[in-house]
Amino acid sequence: VRGEYSDGHPKLMLTAKFANGYKDLENGFLRDGQAVAPPGATPLEPLGKYKALFLALADRDAVGSHGQNKGIVDGHFFAIDPGHSLEGNGKDLEIHDDLSFRDTEPGTFEKRFINFSVFDDDTRFAKLQGVLKLRELVSPESTKLNDLFRSYKAEFNPNEPNISADEKKLRKAIIEKIDLMEAEFRTQIGTILHVFDQQLKLYDALASRGPQFQEQAIETISNLEKLTSPTTWKSPQGKIQLRHLAVESETRVPWEASVKEHGDLEYKTKGPLTPEARQRLTAFCAKADVMFFPNLEDDGCTITVTPSHQQAFFDALQEDNVAAETHPEEYAERHPAAQ
Repeated sequence: VRGEYSDGHPKLMLTAKFANGYKDLENGFLRDGQAVAPPGATPLEPLGKYKALFLALADRDAVGSHGQNKGIVDGHFFAIDPGHSLEGNGKDLEIHDDLSFRDTEPGTFEKRFINFSVFDDDTRFAKLQGVLKLRELVSPESTKLNDLFRSYKAEFNPNEPNISADEKKLRKAIIEKIDLMEAEFRTQIGTILHVFDQQLKLYDALASRGPQFQEQAIETISNLEKLTSPTTWKSPQGKIQLRHLAVESETRVPWEASVKEHGDLEYKTKGPLTPEARQRLTAFCAKADVMFFPNLEDDGCTITVTPSHQQAFFDALQEDNVAAETHPEEYAERHPAAQ
């Protein structure tokens, strides 16, 4: 839809799609940076699978300061107002392999990417699903991305008969802008896929073991981080109980995993462990009877899990068990029957 800004330069807006029952997140669905269902509303679907896409679009205002740019329809996420997507903000995002990120834009005091925390209270495997969707989008077998940008540019054909010279010039400028947007989108997707390369390799290598095994192997990376890093089980101001433990990104101890000879799984830290974290980890490894090796060069560790011990290791490292160890009082409050 053609329009113009107050200074007279052209403005392009997307046509609208009506969604019956749509409500903005700011309409009771956003509290203390978390997406929640207000009393009487349909429970919300987990939102982690959407985060990779919105980091690829690098829309600094994607959720909005009050949640006004995204919403809910019958418990399902519904995206509106992508107006600041692909404006060049992706270059300032330092994205990590748990989809946490840091905005490195220099010289501004304005906080950007506000309320992206609505996507965070979910599993690592759920967030990986969004990364897998991006990988599928840019795969050689897929034409979706090419078709999307080709159809977008077709709306502004500069060679259409009977258009003025000014209109022709404008359309050429628009197409150049669309080309830049496509290039940024592909670059941003490439960055995310590069960051997730190790987890994608693990996911692919375990394909023959089935989706449940793949999920357990990926989740164990996250649960090892939760066992060995400071975590919280509540939103920043304590107003919301989180469903999942949240690692504090500033003090996160990253882990990675890979498949070795004979089907062994190797889990390895990418940073030092505190004495307390090492003690906890040693106890959990002992429960599963797996091999634990200190990394003397970085004060971390490597855990080798043979096929016969992998299920026991996954079971021992379930998030519920980690929470019981790291947040015993909160765990007792949430699970009174277990006491």
